[in-house]
Amino acid sequence: MSRSAAYKLARRAAFPTPLYRVGAHYRVPTAPILAMLHLPHPTDTGPGERAADDCGDPP
Repeated sequence: MSRSAAYKLARRAAFPTPLYRVGAHYRVPTAPILAMLHLPHPTDTGPGERAADDCGDPP
């Protein structure tokens, strides 16, 4: 999605995920975008798994 298309959708309140207006800026939380794309949130871990931040070494 282009930047101009995203701003048009935001102005019409038609953006596909929640938006927060902070002053003159829009903020888009990443969790709803990842959920819309069916991707796991980076802090979500399955049973027996540790988050990448907990490992100490980069993945």
